[in-house]
Amino acid sequence: MYFGLFNNEIDIADIRENFEFIASLGCTTTQFDFINLLGDSIPGSIEAGMIDDIIEGSKRSGVTVCAVSGTYNMAHPDEEYRKEYRNRLPGFFSACRKLGSQMVTLCTGTRSTEFMWKYSPDNSSEKAWTDMTDEVKTAVKYAEAEGLVLGVECEAANIISNPDKARKLLDEVGSPSLKMILDGANLFDNGIVSKERSRETLGRAFELLSDDIRMAHGKDIKAGSGIDFCPAGRGTVDFEYMLQNLIDMNFDGPMIIHGIRKMEDFAPAVTFMRSLYDRLSR
Repeated sequence: MYFGLFNNEIDIADIRENFEFIASLGCTTTQFDFINLLGDSIPGSIEAGMIDDIIEGSKRSGVTVCAVSGTYNMAHPDEEYRKEYRNRLPGFFSACRKLGSQMVTLCTGTRSTEFMWKYSPDNSSEKAWTDMTDEVKTAVKYAEAEGLVLGVECEAANIISNPDKARKLLDEVGSPSLKMILDGANLFDNGIVSKERSRETLGRAFELLSDDIRMAHGKDIKAGSGIDFCPAGRGTVDFEYMLQNLIDMNFDGPMIIHGIRKMEDFAPAVTFMRSLYDRLSR
């Protein structure tokens, strides 16, 4: 297991300085997102110069791009919206490959038209499931052509909101290019968050998805009836149980530490996760 950060959570606009900050905390990789630079995770176009800057920043800092965020609302009720992003995927995936990324992360989406991580009661409809899976299947086809893996994760407000639905999606798509991201803070699909439920929800995820986990997210969540994310070690996620299970299954992928809003919170979150991992892996 190796550790990294989300570049877009770091309040440093310059790409090279952003990567150097990641390296200064002892992290060796990043999940990259173009949104802060270009206003969209999947922009209509990416200039060659920007790709070169990212590659140079990676080389100088020793921070690899293990994944790129390729999120759009795959369950949006407007077909034209989905079509627009579908058409961007081939060029976007090609750019991701140039960065050396092996994975692109997805958002399975919501029927809400306001925000791709806002819950809608229509998420449980058959049409929502069909629209979403059709998008995923198309994305998988393009990813296979570039030799990329696509990663999905459970999101409380999205169609894939728990491990059972994730297993159904993996089985229905049936491609080795579709894998899972394990995020312990995202498994509370009914909004009731507690320390006691963390091990139960993580256990279900490991039971159903272990063979398909290719990335882990180190994000925490506060107890309560809503969704209030926080830096690792300050909430309810049972990271000891999560990391021990990952170690036991010989997980050798990236652990991306995120859910961080203040620059001063990065170092303590990284220290918490690294210290816990070092203790458990002895």
